[in-house]
Order: sequence, then C-alpha cells, then structure tokens
Amino acid sequence: MGIREQQKAFKEAKKAAKEFKGKPGIKDVQFGYKYTNGVRQPELCLRINVDEKKPKKDLKKREIIPAKISSFYTDVIVHKVSPQNVNVSPSDIIRPVLGGLQIQSNLFGNNENWGTLGCIINLNGKVLGLTNYHVVFGNLDEIRAALYVGNLTMLQPQRTFYGEVIGSVGDIFNKELDYSTIPLTAQYNIHQTINMINGIINTNGYKIPEIGIRVFKIGASTGKTYGIIDGRSCFECANLIIAQDINMPSVLISNYGDSGAVWICEDNGDKKIIALHCGGIVAENIAYAKAYSSVYNSIIKKI
Repeated sequence: MGIREQQKAFKEAKKAAKEFKGKPGIKDVQFGYKYTNGVRQPELCLRINVDEKKPKKDLKKREIIPAKISSFYTDVIVHKVSPQNVNVSPSDIIRPVLGGLQIQSNLFGNNENWGTLGCIINLNGKVLGLTNYHVVFGNLDEIRAALYVGNLTMLQPQRTFYGEVIGSVGDIFNKELDYSTIPLTAQYNIHQTINMINGIINTNGYKIPEIGIRVFKIGASTGKTYGIIDGRSCFECANLIIAQDINMPSVLISNYGDSGAVWICEDNGDKKIIALHCGGIVAENIAYAKAYSSVYNSIIKKI
C-alpha cells in the first residue's frame, strides 16, 4: 500500500474509530498491523486498545467489538504504556553536547527521573536541546511548569554522576505532545547531531509517519535500537506505536532512560527525524512516540 492509499485508509479509520471515543474501558483505537498469535501480519486493521480483555461470555452484547468495522477487520489489544525516564546505569560528561546523551532536570534527586537528550535543533537561529516534557517536569501541569522557566537547569549526565549544567529550561514546551526544549549554554557539537550517527541531521523539517517505515534511535539507556512504525492512534494522530524490527540486531527496542530520544528514518539517502520517543512497554517490546511533524510545528509557532 503506497503512502497516498495509506493516508486515505487512515482517514477512513479515524472516521470509523469515532464511535469508540469516550466508551468505558477503551483507551484508544489504532490504525496498524494486525497480529496473530503475536506474529505481525501484513494487513492493516483497527486495533481496539482496552484496559483489559474479557471472555466473550462475560461481556454484554453492546460491549462486544465487531469482527469488522467499515472496511477494516478489528483486533483487540491491551497496551499499558510506561514513561521511560528512570534508570540507574552510569554515563559520562560529554562535551561538546550532542543528542543521545543522559540528562536530568535539577528538579529531581539522585537516580530519579532522568532521560535522554534527543537531539539539538537549530530553528530560526535558536539552538535548542530537545527532550520529553516528563523528563524535565515530571507530572507538573503547564501552569506550574511555567514558573520554572529560566530557573530550572538541565544536567548532563544525571547528578549521581556529577552532571554539569548544559542550559536552563526554556518556555517552549507542550505537555500533550510531551516535548520540552533547552536553550543550550554549553558548547554543542557543530559537526554531529546525535551520538553514534555520523554527520548533521536536518532538524528543520521532518518525515511524515507511514506504517511500515523502518526507524532507529539512540537512547541513553539502550544505545542504538531499531524499530518499525507499527500503528497510529485514530484518536490522537500524533501518537505512534513502534514495534521491534525483527530483521535488525537490537533485541530490546527501548528501556527506562530512553525517554526523549528521537526516532530517525532514511529518506532518499538523507536521515530525517520522524518521531520523539516518549514511553513504551518493555515486556511487549513496544515503543510509543509523538510524530515529529506535530512537535516541529508546535515549536515553530512558539519561536
């Protein structure tokens, strides 16, 4: 299925998913690959993400998910996503700064709430580090987070390993899209964007997500891992699901400490950012991310 056909199918999927929004027990409806006995199939379907699966005999008639909705077959799944911003493995002080390194907000104590500096972006002359909102602010709402702007510093690596300040938290962030920016005061690498990836990645643009695209990221916990865009939320279109790429060497797609990393794809020989990693399900080897197109456009509006 080409990208135009997939975009058309996604529009149909969003329309079909509307009847499930707000229903008790249903967290999301995803447009993505169908799985049979844990094996990914080539066909796309509507995946109904529920709090828990129940035997059909325990369901009321109105609670039973039809086998087919519109032109899509359905698949009932249970995904319980956890933020991946806590870990206790060591890291070094790296200067000049670049993406893929361990960072921590001084809002938190030793071994608490650290994550990954995804990359360094240069937009309209502003040089900013990019990571997750929850890495910087935890569960604070945006009103309380705004009180820390300019006063909250970011450390690299975390304070347990004598992290040094690389900048103060800026006023460009969004909790819903789970991103936060860091105006850098530390020297940054002008020859390399992300650790373990040679050269400069053009962050002033993006690749539109497409089911089936192969991607990779550099997380402060797992290093370089590989995935495939496996699904997309019909409720919140920026929400992407990334599964392990079984044809590549990495075993664990992500782990605690990877929050804030960016997912990269190859596009006609160029490397482009396609998503911002924000959580996962370690036991199922699934990652959750926000489409970088949404993050990028949100940042541009605030600069």
